[in-house]
Amino acid sequence: MKKFLVLLSASAALSFAMCAHAECIYPKGPAKIPDGQTATKAEMIAAMETVKQFNQDVEAYNACLDQEAQASIAAGGQEMKPEQIEQIKAILTKRHNAAVDDLQSRAAAFNEQLKIFNARSKS
Repeated sequence: MKKFLVLLSASAALSFAMCAHAECIYPKGPAKIPDGQTATKAEMIAAMETVKQFNQDVEAYNACLDQEAQASIAAGGQEMKPEQIEQIKAILTKRHNAAVDDLQSRAAAFNEQLKIFNARSKS
């Protein structure tokens, strides 16, 4: 009977975590970063705006993840074990970090092309 309750508790925690994932939609990042060697000023400005929007979208996504995790923990109530709470928090942290890593990678790629564009423009 104890095994059944542990299994039931674990599946409930995963269900709560899945709800968190289902409600928060991962934002779509910039499809393409222009090549700094050939891009026009308008293309670079448009890319900059897209990266800025992606930054805002990632911030909103991470805020959603935080809210969903808190809701999942609250929904578990007093019966939720500390291990289940930690599992929900671990999933939140993985998703949060993945989104931030993606954002940083795309921003770095844009900044690299922007440096190339600016060097070309000064020549």
